Amino acid sequence: MARQVRERGREIVKLVPKPRDPERETVSVEYASAVLGISRTAGYALIRRDEFPVPVIRLGRRVVISKRDLEAVLNQMPKGSRGGDVA
Repeated sequence: MARQVRERGREIVKLVPKPRDPERETVSVEYASAVLGISRTAGYALIRRDEFPVPVIRLGRRVVISKRDLEAVLNQMPKGSRGGDVA
């Protein structure tokens, strides 16, 4: 999946990573952040401040995002504001 971004007057194509296993019910913070159009670092910063736009699931030190919750948030966002599409 690719998305186009305008940066300083030129178009850049950025890749949104695919989830490791499409059958899983959860995705990584990296994937969810990319789909939302924010960086991985910004995603983790938002999680630390409890401001990530999607509820997070903490499994010990690991943090994952429910695909269902991510899709619900994406469906509420205007189409032009998304970073990419959920596979």
